[in-house]
Amino acid sequence: MAEHLAPSNYTLRHLLEVPVPDAVSWWPQTFGWYYIMSVMLLVGVVLVGMWGRCWWHNRYRREALASLKQLRADDPKAGDRLYRLLKIVLTHLSDKNAATYGHAFLVRLDDYQPAGCYQDALGAAWLESLVNPKNVLSVDEVQQLLNRSDYWLRHHQEVKHV
Repeated sequence: MAEHLAPSNYTLRHLLEVPVPDAVSWWPQTFGWYYIMSVMLLVGVVLVGMWGRCWWHNRYRREALASLKQLRADDPKAGDRLYRLLKIVLTHLSDKNAATYGHAFLVRLDDYQPAGCYQDALGAAWLESLVNPKNVLSVDEVQQLLNRSDYWLRHHQEVKHV
């Protein structure tokens, strides 16, 4: 290779190359920044832990919603399957709910959601259709129950006095 020669131009002849300064470290050099980083790391760990705990605690909701999506309103057994699904969820929430039946079942469902939606004529007709094969719910009524149950599964909250 050719050796670098100084410029022959008289204006550039005495030009010296400027030395490149040392790189600035991105790692903090004072104690305060270490403190702030450790607090931020701790807050991050706590937030991830809270999210993970909530995600784990609500896994029953995801499973119930997946089972609910498999129910079809035109299925003659949809009302019975919906009842069993909600009964399993209520029993998961509290073992005391395992013995509830009839109107008490609807009351327990509404206790878990402030804007109760099961204690009406449709809820009573639904329970009647479970025990009396002559009372059959229409497809629209079953679809309403499925929609209510989807909303209930997504938004119900635990009751502390159960």
